[in-house]
Amino acid sequence: MANSVEAQNANERNIQLPVPTNSELPSLYLIGDSTVRNGSGDGANGQWGWGSVLSSYFDTDRVNVVNRALGGRSSRTYITQGYWSQQKELLKPGDVVLIQFGHNDASPINDTSRARGVLDGIGEEKKDIFNKLTKKVETVYTYGSYLRTYISDIKNKGATPIICSLVPTNGKVIDKEDQFAKWAEQVAVTEGVRFLDLNKIIAREYEKVGRDKVQDFFVDDNVHTTREGAEFSAEMVVATLKGLEQNPVEPWFSKKAETVEMRNKDTKEMNGPVVTGYGEGRFEVGELLYRDDFTNPDEWVPQVEETDAQTEPRIDFWNGFLEVVVPGRGATIWNRNKFSGNVAITYKVKAPSTYVEELGIVVRDINTFWHASDPNVPDDIFNPDKYTGAFSSYHKQQGYYASMGGRDNTTTRFRRYPRIRNGEPVEHIALSERDGRKKFLIRPDHTHTIQLVTYDDVIQYIVDGNVYYEIQEGDTVTVFRPDGTQEQVVYTPERFPSYNEGWFGFRLVNTHHIYSDFRVCRLESVE
Repeated sequence: MANSVEAQNANERNIQLPVPTNSELPSLYLIGDSTVRNGSGDGANGQWGWGSVLSSYFDTDRVNVVNRALGGRSSRTYITQGYWSQQKELLKPGDVVLIQFGHNDASPINDTSRARGVLDGIGEEKKDIFNKLTKKVETVYTYGSYLRTYISDIKNKGATPIICSLVPTNGKVIDKEDQFAKWAEQVAVTEGVRFLDLNKIIAREYEKVGRDKVQDFFVDDNVHTTREGAEFSAEMVVATLKGLEQNPVEPWFSKKAETVEMRNKDTKEMNGPVVTGYGEGRFEVGELLYRDDFTNPDEWVPQVEETDAQTEPRIDFWNGFLEVVVPGRGATIWNRNKFSGNVAITYKVKAPSTYVEELGIVVRDINTFWHASDPNVPDDIFNPDKYTGAFSSYHKQQGYYASMGGRDNTTTRFRRYPRIRNGEPVEHIALSERDGRKKFLIRPDHTHTIQLVTYDDVIQYIVDGNVYYEIQEGDTVTVFRPDGTQEQVVYTPERFPSYNEGWFGFRLVNTHHIYSDFRVCRLESVE
């Protein structure tokens, strides 16, 4: 390009990085390592980064595509060698920055060759070193800390950051490749920014095209791509961008981008409710009745338990997510809309392993209430004097409850409420066959898809497409009696009438959850 800026790296070579050709237009910037831009970006050595072939997917009359990635750099050295400070000077409101590091971040922290490694993880740890290469004292931070620096600086400029996981190598050549991909996602989620899981999506596409074809995508080192491989990765970047529900670059796409099929991190997560178990042959998914992508906090009513915990709870709505952190207390987050009839309610939830040590919270308690109401005054379920956020206060409501345990709470259960009426215990259904079984516990940092079904006498609790609990008329169920004993009885709607309307609520205790994609669909008879 005609214009450039000059930068000094640790090896005392001047590197020319491109700048926008039209200052009147917004810019899409790319920063990263050699898998994004190799050498000068012209393929002179037979190695191409995906960023060097990305511009054809964008209308350059509407946006500058500026590939300022640099081979050999890590999230640390792109900052310490001065390239990031120069990038910040170029940023203006409306710009977008794609950030992809990780291939070089697992290198040694201190040596006489590159000195580019970072500390593992996304925490606040740091280490002071005397850098053998630069001959200067330096503080080295975690991978997550460096990513947060980029995110903060970009936001402060009024621009939009997008974090990418590192593109996959041909056979896990990079040390801790999976971990760096996971850490990138954790930072994006906890910082409330968009995330492109290139590592997982491209790896999945490699499986589809087959091993022989993938060999053509890489040079001998199995890290850097050929022109064909770079073209393949660039198309996947565009496909993943198109998978964002709120896509800041969509107005800039070219005609070529229109031919690219949208990709999502997990195709299963894109599907609607499943029909399985007792539902097969009996009902099918009908119209979408309600959806919420957590853009309007007024749609939700939090009830947070009052405790002596020193750390304050946090409830945030951002970028299509509801994030709830409740150290040392319980909380229920109710949706204001009453749902009735035969429905399937689905949502996605992740219990991150971040903040666990800092706040003393635990990966646990993915719980939910549905078709719930107050037995006397139905919408008193929102009354904070009756329902306080403390779990015991909900024993008097009527409705359904399901839980998935983790760590110190290994209960994975289904219950039919109430458990107390007029202050006294009453018999209620409580299924607990899944308690303590690893297969049915929370997977930290995994996005679980929860599905709740009410269809006449059929009640189901489904996780990731698998039935955890279900009951229908004629089943034998466990009933807890008022005196604390249990008995096996036949489930009948006469003894335990089905609840056909009520409210939905997320339930959690001393944990950190991130919710997304809340949907309610009508269920229709197949007859």
